Amino acid sequence: MSLRPLFLRALKDPALLAAQPAAHWQHLLALGRVHGVSGRWHRQLQTLGVLDAVPARVRHHLWADHVVAADHARRVQWEIDRLHRALDPLEIPWALLKGAAYIAAQLPPAQGRLVADVDVLVPHQALSVVECQLRLHGWQMPPQTPYDAHYYRAWMHELPPLHHELRGGTLDVHHTLLPLTDPLHPDGDALLARRVSAGAGAAMLAPPDLVLHSVLHGFRSGEFQHGLRDVLDVYELVSHFSATDGAAFWASLLERCLSLRVARPLRLALGQAEAHLGLCVPPAFKRALRRADVRLPPVALTAALINRVLVPTLPPSPMARLAAQVLRLRSHCLKMPLPRLLPHLAHKLARKLRPDPGAEVELTEIGEPGRG
Repeated sequence: MSLRPLFLRALKDPALLAAQPAAHWQHLLALGRVHGVSGRWHRQLQTLGVLDAVPARVRHHLWADHVVAADHARRVQWEIDRLHRALDPLEIPWALLKGAAYIAAQLPPAQGRLVADVDVLVPHQALSVVECQLRLHGWQMPPQTPYDAHYYRAWMHELPPLHHELRGGTLDVHHTLLPLTDPLHPDGDALLARRVSAGAGAAMLAPPDLVLHSVLHGFRSGEFQHGLRDVLDVYELVSHFSATDGAAFWASLLERCLSLRVARPLRLALGQAEAHLGLCVPPAFKRALRRADVRLPPVALTAALINRVLVPTLPPSPMARLAAQVLRLRSHCLKMPLPRLLPHLAHKLARKLRPDPGAEVELTEIGEPGRG
């Protein structure tokens, strides 16, 4: 029996989980952990007053996932405090991204969130001074090959991941949201100029930019093994901001989408949120997106592939694995021109076929390595 439909419905109505027998919970917990949502179930069911209906041994797992997620949030809040200490003396604008921003601003996607790293956006021209300042505060880069160093500095939207020598956390320092080789990469300084308060002295992207970053992460980067997490983020962010600002939010989201030329990824994200989570998108907004997105292949083809991998069976079926490979190839082709992509992939393949035991760790991947 497939529990995929129930799992998707439970993202909106967690009370459905309370009525499930113990036999279903093994699969539900596996899906919840794969997609990073099981950490929210204990509090949701407790708030609804139905936690006691869940089998006792399952409640222990839900409590454990809740505790882990709460610890992640605590660690993120401490890292934000340390970023203030490191970056504020530089007197440069900076903004939290993804999970760190959601937690700082207490936005809906922060519920039970597992955060693998903290992401921050800084001005491109300040990268060198930011890197030096972070080193003084204990953040270090792992050893890099010369190819890695060139890859990140010349082509990517971020520095190599930084690891703190004492706390062990990971920090991703961005200067824009997509690789520089991607024709859709936005102006990071313009994003910073529009930043808003996230609370406690921190800043985050403006609401439309916050939504579009989640869209680009999920529907441009090719990291579809966690695609449902991005769909849920988009659903919760759009629902929150549209409930708060109404038509003004939809107008500002459309204006930003058109100015950044990201109608296709936004159509894909909103389509998934509509189909699986019941997001209400104004018809006029959808018509405007269709008019702006006229390129090939048709959006329905990509959407069909995403549907195959969004909530796969465990283990994934052969068709789901094939769809994931096609989507990954698509993301490579979108973000790097072929004359640059083919040598890059050849380099990666050569490293795998002829590993050098004494070489530094290979870091280069197209896309975003962390899950903020």
